[in-house]
Amino acid sequence: MAALLVCKEVGILKISPNKVDYMGVDLIPSFGCRSCITNSEEIFEDLFSIPIYRQIIHKKKRVQAVMLNYSDFSKAYGYLEANYILLITQQRLSRLGQIHRIKFKFFHGRGGILGRGSYPASMALLSLPAPLTEHLQILEVGEAVPSKYSNLYLAMDNFENIIYSSLMKKMNSKLHKKTEEFDVSAMDALAFLADHSTQSYQQLVQRQDFIQFFIECSPVDMIDFFLERNPYATIDPLKEGRKIQDVNTTSWVFSWNLMRINLSTYFGVGTALKQYVELHGIQPLQRLYREWDFFKSLIDNLQMVMLKTDIRITSKFAVSASHSHKAILRELVKEFELTQSMVLKIVENNELLENTAIRRTVLQRRKYLDPLCLHLIQLLYKWRKTNRPKEHENHLLLKDLEESINAISTGLRNTG
Repeated sequence: MAALLVCKEVGILKISPNKVDYMGVDLIPSFGCRSCITNSEEIFEDLFSIPIYRQIIHKKKRVQAVMLNYSDFSKAYGYLEANYILLITQQRLSRLGQIHRIKFKFFHGRGGILGRGSYPASMALLSLPAPLTEHLQILEVGEAVPSKYSNLYLAMDNFENIIYSSLMKKMNSKLHKKTEEFDVSAMDALAFLADHSTQSYQQLVQRQDFIQFFIECSPVDMIDFFLERNPYATIDPLKEGRKIQDVNTTSWVFSWNLMRINLSTYFGVGTALKQYVELHGIQPLQRLYREWDFFKSLIDNLQMVMLKTDIRITSKFAVSASHSHKAILRELVKEFELTQSMVLKIVENNELLENTAIRRTVLQRRKYLDPLCLHLIQLLYKWRKTNRPKEHENHLLLKDLEESINAISTGLRNTG
């Protein structure tokens, strides 16, 4: 309502007595914390009960857009929990929309299940539950833009894939309907995995020794310098006792991406899968992978990100810091190996993304990315050793750092 007041003051919203005459923009709420998204139904119930807000929704053809904040939730809760929270939120809001005769349009930012890394966005779209693909919006930024829209043919090919997969999804949802029993068991399994994975993940990221590892071993100071021209924007608050939840999400994602170990994606997943298998066996998860497109997309995305991981390069970042933090690094490696082992059992393969074009593409890229990452480590060491010079002090060094970051990010395609 505060946003509406601002719109009214600047003339974007025009109101005559008891009537909305014009609304020039869309209001797209984004839920950034667990309590907000858990109570999203109640929040929208309250909004829809306000006459002026409901009139605005009617002006917008009864469509309410909602931003799905994958990156923030992944940072806070880990990969599986973030996807589970946002999935059930979409389902609940879709049901709420049916009650109020309002259509929810879900706004997917890149970095979530649509087009994550180089996993095809069309396949990810096909994996979404049917009601959630009727009205959606996709945001693609960063390295996704030149890779998909740098020329007319690439752009048209991307649009055709999205439109085709949208139509296929609509037809398939009417032709192939799984039993209610399968749907309930699938969601129960995902809820179990999400809950146990986030427990392991949060136990790690809330520990003080892990925070110290992040400060000393990751390139977060370099990322913050290029984002805010302040290499201590994240480091100082963490040293003062702030938690990982307060870290800028972009800094967090880029730091682990450059270290070649996407912590938020895999950590805790292996532990959760192992706990589930010990209770129920591996067969239920193998069935979910074969028969539930959403779960298959989660696992295949995980495979893709893990295939881009290189523990040797991560170790080089750790060694270049003032302390090796070997215990933390061993913990990260152990969970990575466990996650990889459990995933391969679920997909019933010997290698990640075995016999796929994505595997061949990633391995080909790594021939060029691995030397670039090693070069970046040397540049980072030099930058720190010279007391993190500003642009006017060492323009060439900073240019080399920035171009290396851009090249690695473009090659990995995990950030957006």
